[in-house]
Amino acid sequence: MIRLFSIIVILFFGLQLQSQITSDNDCGKIYNIVDSMPQFPGGDIAFSHFIRDLEYPENCTVHDLEYVKFIINKEGKATAIEAVGFKDLCAEAIENQFAKMPKWTPGYLKDSAVCILQAIPIYKPNRKN
Repeated sequence: MIRLFSIIVILFFGLQLQSQITSDNDCGKIYNIVDSMPQFPGGDIAFSHFIRDLEYPENCTVHDLEYVKFIINKEGKATAIEAVGFKDLCAEAIENQFAKMPKWTPGYLKDSAVCILQAIPIYKPNRKN
């Protein structure tokens, strides 16, 4: 389910996001969709648990348009991580947690590992403590 939604988000925002990436990566070309998309260790269910277990600063609120974009490089490492739409403190916390993700299985195009842009929507219920 998350993977399908991620693909939809990438289709809508992919070209716009790709043009905004300004990081020093060794990817060369960055793809949006390839023959074999990157896989989080343990699959989609494990990734949904990772997203669910994100820790937010106390004053962090999440609205409708927040997402995290990143590149899975040829080695499966998440690079160029950017939390989009979040306030500074919240964005920094989310980016730091995404930077600690384990390596993914990289994406492949015609049997060669390539760099893939990912865009993951982030939803958090706004709770009153």
